[in-house]
Amino acid sequence: MTKISALPALVGADVALASDVIPILDMSETGIARNKKITIAELKTALGVVPYTDEQVRDVVAAALQSGTNITITPNDGADTITIDAAGGGGGGLTTEQVMDTIAAMLTQGTNVTLTYNDGSDTLTIAAAGGGGSSHLDVRPPTTSLFNLTTTSPGATLATGYHASKGLTVVRTDTGGGEGIGFLGKSVPAGSSWTAEMSIRVSPWQRVNPYLRPGMTLLEESTGKFLHACLNSQGGDPQINLYHFSALQTYGSSLYATHVDLPEFMRFRIVYDGTNYDFSLSYDDGITWVAMASAAKATYFTTAPDRIGIGLQHFSGFSRRFQAQILYYSDPDYV
Repeated sequence: MTKISALPALVGADVALASDVIPILDMSETGIARNKKITIAELKTALGVVPYTDEQVRDVVAAALQSGTNITITPNDGADTITIDAAGGGGGGLTTEQVMDTIAAMLTQGTNVTLTYNDGSDTLTIAAAGGGGSSHLDVRPPTTSLFNLTTTSPGATLATGYHASKGLTVVRTDTGGGEGIGFLGKSVPAGSSWTAEMSIRVSPWQRVNPYLRPGMTLLEESTGKFLHACLNSQGGDPQINLYHFSALQTYGSSLYATHVDLPEFMRFRIVYDGTNYDFSLSYDDGITWVAMASAAKATYFTTAPDRIGIGLQHFSGFSRRFQAQILYYSDPDYV
């Protein structure tokens, strides 16, 4: 007789069989009555050939998938889903903050370009500084609505005049007397790091005895402490200086001094990194820079400066007209 084991080719070959029924000669291997006709479905069951259900297929796939580096596999048997997630690291899954920090660290300043990354406000400011080898052509003064904060030592008074193509003119309308300053500016930029630049013009510049010192100033309003990068007539021995004052009328120390034949134009730059204020100067309107000094915030201020702008500082009384023009200003608030 023909046994079931001799008919392996019949499994799954339903379409090749007449009437979908197989005459079985010997059913001793299945326990089905001898000489009984059975259907294909009964034959598959007898042989143990049972189709997989959808659930069984999903379980097999879920078992075969394995989590790898930065990849998680989450089967949900109840919802009939398999979730595949990237989980940070390894070149993937960076947060927005990580991407911004990476870009800021990758970019570097070039000639006539400054980069100012403000982590707190999630901004990266790219600004042109001077350029093209031309000098004194970068004219963009601050408006009087931007520079709207005034601080003066006793007796000092200021007047201003604005012209978009000529600059913001600041004039001392008093005659000095003792150490003092007239300051005009704005609030310092927000954030843990920033860069500010100012180009000033002093004309006509004269070597005079009263020590007239116009320049870029960082001021702590509550204490009167300030740092002042300035041109200095110095009683006929002109200099460029960086001074610290412990009060509006109290000299503290000199951080930088160089004797020069004073230029008519000068650009100053302050770069803040959260801890220090780095001062630089440029004789060619921002094409090249010369480091002046780095001033630690904790050393020169009680808390921190809250104003930045122009200061017309004096050492004694003066009779000559004391004025300066701001030709250019930039910081993250005014770019």
